Amino acid sequence: MRRSILTDPKTLASMTVRALLWYTPLRRLAFYRYWYNFTPEQLGFLVSCINQTREVPGDIFEVGCANGHTACFLNQHLQAAGIAKDYYCVDTFDGFTKQDTTYEVTVRGKHPRHLGGFRSNSVKWFKYTLKVNSCKRVHCVQADVQHYDFARPISFCMLDVKLYRPTRIALEKVWPVLSPGGMIVVGECKPGTSFDGAMQACEEFTKSQEIRPRYVLGNLGVLEKPDPRAKAASIAERFFVHAN
Repeated sequence: MRRSILTDPKTLASMTVRALLWYTPLRRLAFYRYWYNFTPEQLGFLVSCINQTREVPGDIFEVGCANGHTACFLNQHLQAAGIAKDYYCVDTFDGFTKQDTTYEVTVRGKHPRHLGGFRSNSVKWFKYTLKVNSCKRVHCVQADVQHYDFARPISFCMLDVKLYRPTRIALEKVWPVLSPGGMIVVGECKPGTSFDGAMQACEEFTKSQEIRPRYVLGNLGVLEKPDPRAKAASIAERFFVHAN
């Protein structure tokens, strides 16, 4: 039998808050909003990547984490799927560095006004977001990627730092410790945008390593490290088998 809302304090409190906020500008905070920087199909693809690499040795890294929404989503999947891996979140938690934005402006000709985002965050808020979403085995690392040592084996890395320098530096550091069969997904791989430095970095790096990247779902670059023991088709190939 369903409980009456009058005997359910949490439901009653929620309804009261919504009713009080409805007539104020703060009502947008009391109702569901889609807060992911990825489309539903892209989130599904990231889940497929994690499933594909579940038996690959190494931890999972997310480099460039914004407010932590994707980290919470993927961590909930790890728990639901019983994938016992540590999840590392690496970010400055203070937006782009001056070195990286200066490079975009002086070398790549980008306008400074397009490079000031991602500062409305803090490592304290990020950790609280992980806590209230019951995330487990998540390690929050506040660091500029060029100063971080990727010493642990990696099975999957979501790289979403958007600008040229941090993307190129991260690829140079992650690829050597990426386990055979592991994957890197690079966000913002789309030409002609304010953040197309990520695609330039991906193109240059894969060319130098003689890797064939794949670009899927509008702006995701997929790099897979070959595993001589594996004969199955890549996750990108199987995920998009009906795309064409």
